[in-house]
Amino acid sequence: MTGPEAEQYLAEAGRAFAARKDFQKYWYDVAAAGVVGAREALPAALKTAEPYVTTPNWAVVASLFEQYAPLAFGGTEEPGKVLDTIQSLANQ
Repeated sequence: MTGPEAEQYLAEAGRAFAARKDFQKYWYDVAAAGVVGAREALPAALKTAEPYVTTPNWAVVASLFEQYAPLAFGGTEEPGKVLDTIQSLANQ
């Protein structure tokens, strides 16, 4: 699944910038062929990137926002009440 053949296949489909450095060449050579600065920009970005850290229950929180936020945006519920509901359910 992450071997050279799979990485080359994904690169040819224009997808999957490989995390394994040995296989990134496929993506650069195929998916990013002709993209000026790709070989310089991505390594620079990877060196300075900071991970997006979430809470252990972030998937639950995100789902609750999708479920309850429309009530606040639509005016059916007060935003504070919606946030309280999300917080309460996320803590269960």
